[in-house]
Amino acid sequence: MVGLPKTPRGQRTAIERYRKALQKEVRVFGGIDDSGGSRYVLFWLHFLLDDPKASRSYLRWFDKHLPDDGGEPFAQLCRTLILRRLGDETAARAMLADTMFGNLYLIPTLLDEAVEPHDMWHFSSFSQPEYCAGLPPEIAVGITAKERDWLRSVHDSLPFCRARLR
Repeated sequence: MVGLPKTPRGQRTAIERYRKALQKEVRVFGGIDDSGGSRYVLFWLHFLLDDPKASRSYLRWFDKHLPDDGGEPFAQLCRTLILRRLGDETAARAMLADTMFGNLYLIPTLLDEAVEPHDMWHFSSFSQPEYCAGLPPEIAVGITAKERDWLRSVHDSLPFCRARLR
């Protein structure tokens, strides 16, 4: 993807296009083989669009059709913030934990904090420190100051710090 649509109209059009393609896969093949990552880009687009009804609908669809999906850090970050915007603090915190464990460097990088590489084996390219450089700028800009404060407070909380140390 060259860039994410900047207008709500463009975002809605892209969402519709991606959703139709994924629904066609379900209809034709009985499942989804989304090697292009459309299911993740949809989280990015829903985050940018900030339409609660459309976001809820996609969350339900995703959970129904992809219950065992391993996730992608940027999509998980967007899902975290969508859940928070929907008022589901418990689910948002749980998803933030998944986001953090998907890439330990993403939240500190996003918050402009110093990032020290962890002496550990990284299970995929998604978990590498370099992966963070690929965060679409539209997503970074779309995160409000209030959301950044929330991310920082939860990420730096004692339970999250303990979990990272383990």
